[in-house]
Amino acid sequence: MIINSVLDVILAVALAIITFLGLYTMIRCESQKRNSFMAMLASIFLFVLGYLIMITAHTADGGFAGKKIDYMGAAFLVPISFWFVSDYCELKLNLKAKASLFIVPALIVVLMWTTEVHGLIYKSFDFITTTSGIRRLEIEKGDLYYLTHIYAALVIVASLSVLLHRLIKWDKRHRATLFLIALGVITPAAANSLHVLKISALEGINYTPVSMTVVAVVFFINIVRNEMFDVIPRAKEVALQSLKEALVLVGCGNKFLYANETARSIFPGLGALSEGEHMQLVESWPKELFFCENEKNKEAFGVEFNISHEHYDAAVSSLITKKDKLMGYIIIIRNVTESVVFTKKLKEMAHMDALTGVYNRRSFMELAAVQFESCRRSDKPCSLLMIDLDYFKKCNDTYGHLAGDEVLRTTAAQIKGCTRGNDIFARYGGEEFVMLIAEAEAEVVKMLAERIRKKIQETVITYEDFNINVTCSIGIAMRSGDESMTDTMARSDAALYQAKNNGRNQVFLQV
Repeated sequence: MIINSVLDVILAVALAIITFLGLYTMIRCESQKRNSFMAMLASIFLFVLGYLIMITAHTADGGFAGKKIDYMGAAFLVPISFWFVSDYCELKLNLKAKASLFIVPALIVVLMWTTEVHGLIYKSFDFITTTSGIRRLEIEKGDLYYLTHIYAALVIVASLSVLLHRLIKWDKRHRATLFLIALGVITPAAANSLHVLKISALEGINYTPVSMTVVAVVFFINIVRNEMFDVIPRAKEVALQSLKEALVLVGCGNKFLYANETARSIFPGLGALSEGEHMQLVESWPKELFFCENEKNKEAFGVEFNISHEHYDAAVSSLITKKDKLMGYIIIIRNVTESVVFTKKLKEMAHMDALTGVYNRRSFMELAAVQFESCRRSDKPCSLLMIDLDYFKKCNDTYGHLAGDEVLRTTAAQIKGCTRGNDIFARYGGEEFVMLIAEAEAEVVKMLAERIRKKIQETVITYEDFNINVTCSIGIAMRSGDESMTDTMARSDAALYQAKNNGRNQVFLQV
C-alpha cells in the first residue's frame, strides 16, 4: 500500500507539473509552435490521468475505464510529439501529412473503447493487486494489441531522425535544447519497452506514465532556461546569416539575443557575447542603440552613427506581441560609407567649380549675401573684389584651351592661398573671380589685393614645354551705407574696368 501511495503522489505531481507547464506556455509564449506543444501536453495529461484512475480504482470496470483514458493519451501522444518535433525543427508538414499521422491512433482508440465487443485489443481483463501492493489489470492480449507499440516505435524513430539531423546541421548553441527534446522522446519510449518486455523492479508498475514526470521537467527546463520558444525561428538562421545587412536582436534591458555574421564583423565583441549579456560589453556599440526600459516605438525609426571612418545607418523596430508586450528590438545595420561619400561629392559638385575647386558663382551669391547682410546690420566694413586675368583669350589662342585650364587652376590656388579664414572666394565665370572680404578696412583690403596681383604676376605656370606668365586686374568696392550687395558688386565691376582702362595689371579701389 505504501508503494501504491507513493506512486499516486508521483503521478499527481506529474499532473500538477504538466498543468503548470501548459498554463505557463499559454500565457508566456507567443510562438505558433506552442500549439503542437500544448496538444502534446494534453495527451500526456490524459495518459497520466488514465493510469492514475486505473491504479486507484476499486473495481475491474473502474480500472478499465482508466485504461481507456490512458489509451487515448498514449495513442495520440506519439504522432502529436512528431508534429511538435517537426514544428520546432521547421520541417513543414502539410494538412494531409498531419491528418495521416492520426489515422492509426484514432483507429486504436476506437478499437480500445469497443474491445469488449470484438476483443481485438484485449480479449479479457481482470483487476488484481500485485504482491508489491499495486493494483493493475490482468489482461489477455488481442490480435491487434501490439499495433499501438509498433506504430509508436516507427513514429519515435522518425522523430529522433529529425532531431538528429537538426543536431548536426544547426548551430551548436541550440544543441542543449535539441538534446533535451530528444530525451523527452526517448524516456517514455524506453519506459514502454520495459513495460512490454515485463522488465520491472516492482511487479505491476508501468513506468511509461511515471516517466512523464521526467518528460514534464525536461520541457519545463527547455522553455524557462533554454527559451525553447524564443524569437528566432531556428531554420531561418541560415537566411539571417546570409543577409548582407547586419542584423542584431536586442532584448528588453539591452540584453543580447542574436547577431548574424555581418553584425559580428562590424562589432567583433558580439562574437564573445552570450545570450542575455548586456550590450554595454560590446566595444564601439553606439550609444544611440541603447534603449530605455520598456521603450516601445511601434513605428520603425532610423539611427546614424560612425565607427572610425565608416558610416552606418540602423533601422530599429520594436518586437511587440499581440498582447502589446515588448519583447525586444530588431536592428538592421547597413554600411552607407559609399553612399555618404558619394552624396558629399554631389553636394560639393553642386557648390564647387569643377575646374578650379573653389566655390561656383551660385554658392558665392548665397554665402556672400549672408555675410554682406550681417556686416550691413552691424555696420561693419565689407568689400567685394572682382579679379580678371588680363588677355586670357590670347593665352588660350597661343597655348590652347588645356593650357588655359591649367592657368585658371593655378591662379585660383594662388588667390585662395592669400585669403583669410572668413573670406569668401569663387570663380565668377570664365577667367573672372570674385571675393568678399568682411570686417577689414580699405587699406587692408587694398594691401591684400596687391599681394594677390603680385603673386599672380610672379608665378610661372608650366604646361608641357611652355612657361606661361599672366597678370590680373582687380576692382574693389567697399559697402556704402545701406546699399545692397548687388549695387556694391556693380561698383566693384566698374572698378575692374577702370583698372583695365588704366593699363591692366593693377588694383583700383572705388571710393
